[in-house]
Amino acid sequence: MSEHPLRTPLEQLQTELDRVPPPAASDPVLAEVRQATSTLLVQTTTLPTVTPHPSFQEQLRTAIDRFEVTHPTLTAAIEQVIDTLNRMGL
Repeated sequence: MSEHPLRTPLEQLQTELDRVPPPAASDPVLAEVRQATSTLLVQTTTLPTVTPHPSFQEQLRTAIDRFEVTHPTLTAAIEQVIDTLNRMGL
């Protein structure tokens, strides 16, 4: 069975989310993104198809706007997930 195309970008995003230092780590936007990312990661291992809730991309875009300057590596990981979702037609 091949790996889900979202798996690697989501893993990278989760790694970057875990690296965000306090107090930014407790930001509600990051908490929402962290929760959705964790849920999607589980789904990519248990379900043949995964369709993120439309609000996930909105959360990602909000996080980019908020953390683009202060956390460029996190922003790059978020952009990678958005690109993958776009290539999947979602």
